[in-house]
Amino acid sequence: MIRNLFLTVILMLAGVIQAFAIIDKIEVAQFDPGFKIYQPNDTVPVAQGRDRFFRVSGGGTDLATKIEVSGSGIPDCPIAGRKRGVGSYIEFRCTVDDDAPSNVRTVSIKYPLGEDTFKIEIFKVGTISKIEYEPDLSVANTSFSSIGSNSTGRQPATNLPRNKELTLVVTGTKLSNVVLYLRRDPYATGEVLPGATDTECKIRIKFTSGTTHRILLVDGEATDKIVPIEFFHYKGSPTSSKLDVTTQTPPTSSSTGTTTSSGSSTVTTIDWVTSPVPKRGQNFSRFRYECPAGGPISERVWGTDLYTDDTSICSAAVHAGVITLSGGIVTIEIRPGAPSYQGTPRNGVTSQSFGAWHGSFVFK
Repeated sequence: MIRNLFLTVILMLAGVIQAFAIIDKIEVAQFDPGFKIYQPNDTVPVAQGRDRFFRVSGGGTDLATKIEVSGSGIPDCPIAGRKRGVGSYIEFRCTVDDDAPSNVRTVSIKYPLGEDTFKIEIFKVGTISKIEYEPDLSVANTSFSSIGSNSTGRQPATNLPRNKELTLVVTGTKLSNVVLYLRRDPYATGEVLPGATDTECKIRIKFTSGTTHRILLVDGEATDKIVPIEFFHYKGSPTSSKLDVTTQTPPTSSSTGTTTSSGSSTVTTIDWVTSPVPKRGQNFSRFRYECPAGGPISERVWGTDLYTDDTSICSAAVHAGVITLSGGIVTIEIRPGAPSYQGTPRNGVTSQSFGAWHGSFVFK
């Protein structure tokens, strides 16, 4: 037995037998707080134009030296951290280009004497730049083509009535094949109307509650995996007869305000996962966000005072002492990327350290 073990080691060192870890699970930071767990044989959905954080667990995974992804459009997957010993894992983040081809890729975790692999699939992801509504349209036989893009009665999507069917007009990119997904929301119903184009789609929707609604537009080819094109919120109070709309990223239309480098009166309501990645490159511009009460704190916090731009804004605000779990309005300033970020425990939130990253932000 000892002789066989010795022979195996010799063969591994000689490269005849590849040595690799055994992947137990793959955890991926999605658009919800925390991680979604995938099995080694699963194909993990990954969105265009996003940074995706992976934690791969299994014996020996902490020995990884490099992460590579097949195909084009994913140029960088730096290792972010690792845990050794019992419960070992490797953490890394992959940057996906906005125009990365939509197909299945192989992620290779490289070890000194071999590799492990799993599959990811790139899905199309667009953006939302503006939301309007047409309050006076008939419900019956309403379609995108019959309404037209220049219909009268179109208004900014604010002060929306409750218990009334509305037609929302969504302007953005890559919208031609989206479907509506109301995530666990029993107080809203709706669907995307036929005839959407790449830059505009229409949604027929009805809200019966003034609570905050989280609404996703999803690539129609990926509905089983729920990869969002973009999400937006409707907010109000249970006693209010009106609802206000905000998008995840501030719209460029004047209908809901604009943001300038000198500050803005526009306040965008976000959740406890949203990061300012879409603002990358707008260095020293400031943006205001409203964090709702209740959290929960996201694990996606890197840095201290200066945070990576894929950090959760609201969670970092608690870490920085700007707000508490009771929520509130925060102002951030976009900064260039930095060579390193230092993690610290503060105000009940422990941020993580990280090396060089593409963009940053601070609180003002």
